[in-house]
Amino acid sequence: MSQEKYQAAIEEFTLSYEKDQPTAEALCNIGECYEKLENWAEARRNYQHSIDINPEMDEAWFGIGIILNAQERWMEAIHFFRKATALYDESVEYWLALAAAEYQLGNVVSSVEAYDRATQVAPDNKEGWLNWSIILYEQGNFDGAIDLMRNAVEVQPAEAELYYRLCAYLLAAGRYREAYEVLENALTLDFSKHRLLFDYFPELESQRALARLIDQYRK
Repeated sequence: MSQEKYQAAIEEFTLSYEKDQPTAEALCNIGECYEKLENWAEARRNYQHSIDINPEMDEAWFGIGIILNAQERWMEAIHFFRKATALYDESVEYWLALAAAEYQLGNVVSSVEAYDRATQVAPDNKEGWLNWSIILYEQGNFDGAIDLMRNAVEVQPAEAELYYRLCAYLLAAGRYREAYEVLENALTLDFSKHRLLFDYFPELESQRALARLIDQYRK
């Protein structure tokens, strides 16, 4: 599996149990291999068989959720993601997937709750902070997005991407002095990621003061 030889891995997993006596773990692994091959029908069949053997197999519940998510069947996916989080509450992967699916359906409150839990489970995972902040920003809650990203940089002070996102929100809120201070930290940490700022907000490329500050850090 680590070599992405999924068909060969399926054959090996099949050899790991006695004939007609599959284990929940083996079936879950086989399901994941089929998932990687985008053979959704076989993936789901094996995940479901795994659950039939062991209803507590959280990875299999999550796997079915991933399949449904890939098919844009978000409402159904949410059911399986929620089951996975109920069985294993400490997986940031589960919470992030649930949060994203909830957001796809427009369930903003539920999405934010899931992102909140994701950042509690794994505060060093930047994806939870970034995606949560996007929701606040898109709702026009600039101050909320800014406060959230300030919390994020306190937890991960060496992660440049968080500073660039914080800078973008400060600029959007018209808090330029604070934005430039944050940008200096970001440029010092990792100058090469300054393009992220323009990926977030392409219109910022026309700001001369911003361009001059960035040029000061250009090597």
